[in-house]
Amino acid sequence: MNHRRVLAVLATVALLLVGGLLWTRSTADQRSTAVRAAGSAPHAGRASERSVSNAQATAGRRSEAIGAAPTRGEAAPAPEGIGGTVFGGDGKPFASARVELWRDADSGAWIHAAADLTDDASPRAATASDAAGDFFLTAGTGTWRLVVHGDGHAVHHRSGLRAGDRCEVRLERASAVVVRVVDAAGGPIARAHVALHPDFASPEGTAVAAMETDARGEARLAPVGSAEFYLVVRHPEYTRAHTRVAALETGVPGRERRVEVSLSAGFALLGTVSPAPGAGPLRDARVRVEAFSLGRSEILEIEPDEQGRFATDRRFAARETVSVFASARGLAEVPRTVRMPDGEDALRAAVLEIQLGERGRVVAGRAVDEFHAPLGNVDVRTTHIPLIPRGHAGLAQALARVSPHPERWRLAARTLADGFFEIEGLGVGRQLVLVLVAEGRAPLFLWPDPLGDEERVELGDVVLEQQAGLFGSLRDASGKPRAGIELRAQREIVVAGSALDDYRPERWWRAHRAVSDDEGRFAIRGLAGGTYELVAQGVDLAPVAVAAGHESGPFDFEIEVSEPPAATARVVGNARDPRDQPVAGLFAALRPVGASEDTRPLAMTFTDVLGRFDLTAPRGEALVLSISDPKGLFLPAEHALVALEDSVEVGGMAVRADPQVREPLTVLVRSPDGQPLADVDVVLEPPQNRWCGCLAYPSRSDADGYAYFERIGAGEHVVRVRDPRQRYAEAVRVGVRAGDFAEVVLQY
Repeated sequence: MNHRRVLAVLATVALLLVGGLLWTRSTADQRSTAVRAAGSAPHAGRASERSVSNAQATAGRRSEAIGAAPTRGEAAPAPEGIGGTVFGGDGKPFASARVELWRDADSGAWIHAAADLTDDASPRAATASDAAGDFFLTAGTGTWRLVVHGDGHAVHHRSGLRAGDRCEVRLERASAVVVRVVDAAGGPIARAHVALHPDFASPEGTAVAAMETDARGEARLAPVGSAEFYLVVRHPEYTRAHTRVAALETGVPGRERRVEVSLSAGFALLGTVSPAPGAGPLRDARVRVEAFSLGRSEILEIEPDEQGRFATDRRFAARETVSVFASARGLAEVPRTVRMPDGEDALRAAVLEIQLGERGRVVAGRAVDEFHAPLGNVDVRTTHIPLIPRGHAGLAQALARVSPHPERWRLAARTLADGFFEIEGLGVGRQLVLVLVAEGRAPLFLWPDPLGDEERVELGDVVLEQQAGLFGSLRDASGKPRAGIELRAQREIVVAGSALDDYRPERWWRAHRAVSDDEGRFAIRGLAGGTYELVAQGVDLAPVAVAAGHESGPFDFEIEVSEPPAATARVVGNARDPRDQPVAGLFAALRPVGASEDTRPLAMTFTDVLGRFDLTAPRGEALVLSISDPKGLFLPAEHALVALEDSVEVGGMAVRADPQVREPLTVLVRSPDGQPLADVDVVLEPPQNRWCGCLAYPSRSDADGYAYFERIGAGEHVVRVRDPRQRYAEAVRVGVRAGDFAEVVLQY
């Protein structure tokens, strides 16, 4: 009897083995067929395959669908690692290159970058390429970045990689960027820190090269490639500076690019934080300083000294506006805005005394997975925006205020092993936004009630789902891969009617982006599950659905071949007032010759606190550069540009003060029954706002329902009236001008 049972078990095992082999071969055949079909018969605006529900099939396809093709016929690396081949500037395999593996932000995941900035100061693994240029590094889950160093070559960076990917690394022969830093009189500045970043949005820890200037004020940054870089210059006694370093036309070995940067005398911020009027300064206060007006974000976390005083270095510019947030244990955070003095101030500092007072609220919760198991080591980051008005327009404008830059979100807490977190010191009257970020999980946004009177807000269990992803390829009608095409994926949101008043998105609402590689392949990871609308180079593709915890695809699309973008040139300069002082906040725009102000500009920007502007325009076209003041303090100015063949420096554009004294704009706000409404938000949008959607001057109605705008520019403005207590719907008046009297009756 026992003998028969043994034979039966052996027979069953044999059947299972045979069935498994047949299933594996069938799956491989299907995979091969799917890939061949995608390459030979793409469909316009329609995905070839909607999703991959089996995680094993997804992992098996990764090297075919989104990883670079294996080189020299070698097998792709196992899913637990990242491999590839390094080639030198001569196109031959490069031996003994140092290959480092770093944690990377998930492409498209936006805020995931913040978690990586906090604790990643060294590579997770490193190796050297062999005689054939090959390398392999073991990698776990998540997204990784390769940094490759080779003698005589520029450092190579490759982001967005995952275990199982294989890539070719082609090193570029090294060149150098020589930076000279001088003061306003042209004298050299020693010990200035200069750093080259891959682009404007690069985090602080990703500099391609960095060093301090010598006694001559010079720093030679090498080895670097021939690409365009973003240069950041800092010194504790001077205003920080940022500028672009143009790309070389050709990567000539040893060729140098020379850049001179002039720094102006900087200003510091000094101050104290006290718990109440008349009380002494707090030594345990927390102070956060944010400045976003000179290009890159400047965020400082400061601890007061033994006397309760805090101070920054002199990195801020004259008349620059910075935001300060102060808090202390048990007390609500207090925001303040301070403007630096002008260039004639002897102290070269702004002094700020902050008084706390209100008891702070506490927000608490617990991060869990889909099975309600606790999640430890989850980052909880916060930001604040003004109260969100009712209606679609108010919600859209509020969501636009939420910064997509990770460094502008404060790391407020990190969950314990049991998943719990607690944030204290929160005030009332501003909308707090939380985002929970964990490796391998889709970011989740929370919006506590900003007007509640409870001292403790319990969020309960907050479920973080596993992140999703999508991948595929872009081809033209002939089946040729489309490389370098930007693809945007935006989550579909369906909210209508009165539900808009209470809607607050839990998932990232802006577009996630990716660029197709040389084989036309794209991949976007770090997504929440749901349906996404895809747009490639202005072409709407079919919506695609992705499931939490899975990478769906391949989605293969055919798109029309468009003309290559026209060559461009830069137009740079600065605006100066009659005293030859820089003017900030002016609207700079480029339009074709003969175009009216009602024509959308080809390029636009605002002057920074040093009066500088930097625009990019198509070459070969005659243009007009116009400067206008949204606040109406200066008259418009224009500068004609001949057909641009190269970048131009227009120098200092002089703007004259507007001598015309215009009557103020008066707005009277009434309730539906005709009674004046006090403490209602009244926002003025100047004419330039129709092009950028970024200009708004706030006011608030007084006890008699009036709001005044003393001096505004010429042209037609828009007035928006919103009730912060959300009793009435938003009202909009268009076409108002200086001197008008606008009566606005709010409705329920």
